[in-house]
Amino acid sequence: MSFGRKVRNVDLAVRRGEILGVTGLVGSGHWELGRLLVGTLLPTAGRLDTDSALVRRLVPGDRKTEGLALTRSGSENLTAYALRSISSLFGLFLRRDKRRDFTERRVRELGVRGNAYAPVESLSGGNQQKILVGRALDSGADVIVLEEPTRGVDVGARADLYALIRAQADAGVAVVVVSTDLREVAGLCDRVAVIDQGQLVTGLSSGALDEAAIYRAAHTSDSTKSLSLVSVRRDRSPLRAIVRDEAFVPWAALIALAVIATVGSPIFFGAENLANLSRQSVTIGLLGLGQLLVVVVGHVDLSLGGIVGLSNLVSAQLFLQGVPLGVVLVAVLGMGAAVGGCNAL
Repeated sequence: MSFGRKVRNVDLAVRRGEILGVTGLVGSGHWELGRLLVGTLLPTAGRLDTDSALVRRLVPGDRKTEGLALTRSGSENLTAYALRSISSLFGLFLRRDKRRDFTERRVRELGVRGNAYAPVESLSGGNQQKILVGRALDSGADVIVLEEPTRGVDVGARADLYALIRAQADAGVAVVVVSTDLREVAGLCDRVAVIDQGQLVTGLSSGALDEAAIYRAAHTSDSTKSLSLVSVRRDRSPLRAIVRDEAFVPWAALIALAVIATVGSPIFFGAENLANLSRQSVTIGLLGLGQLLVVVVGHVDLSLGGIVGLSNLVSAQLFLQGVPLGVVLVAVLGMGAAVGGCNAL
């Protein structure tokens, strides 16, 4: 199957119950290949062999210009593919009660936060993306092609979207993820097709998927052009795995600096110095735990620095006024809770 010079002689099979990743460098043709698979682009040569009864849906990568009707409500966007199920008399009359029940159920299942009856442009990017993906999942599609499914969403929404996509594959839907995020492709997909200059460079199977293998394939233009599934073995050596981890260099540099400081000053690891470091680390550790809690429950709070600065200012002023420590703690915790509550609204 070909599409001009963008896609050239690609032979690719998409199976039910799996997630196929399609990736490559920007402009490599992977985007056009995804749209050929769903039928929004027609091949200029070759053909797409598929059952005409199959329902194929596209989740476009640009939700604001192609995916959502921004001035319409989240409910209207979410139910766009499910009108038959919320209507009566063969779809002639829309049942508002059915739309409301459908919306409230799907909002809970998708984890959408915010007012689903307000214009969808008022929701966060993550909630907009959940509605966009959820709408395609409700369409009864046999094949779903998702372009950059987690672009511009926070950590919590990303995890929710991955769970939704995997659930569709487990239900027997053929899912195609078109993405330039190599970590996403390696972690989510069962197979990956790497496209370079419009041609299929190679394919990677589930036992061979990692970010480095996909990167190497995407940057090797003289590789085989067929879909032979290559085997890139994961290194099972614990030591090599640690050395190759992206966190190894920062940790190694930190340890090296500690050794140099110890050699230059014997008191660096002295009892008094370690006690001071521990006291300073307690505050940072508590702040880190707070941020972790925020991320785990599905939000991202960027006001941490401001709250810490305000807390320091208030506590210092109270101490100067001779206020007891217990009262200062209660006041600072209450102020933090109030600011956090306002941010959550």
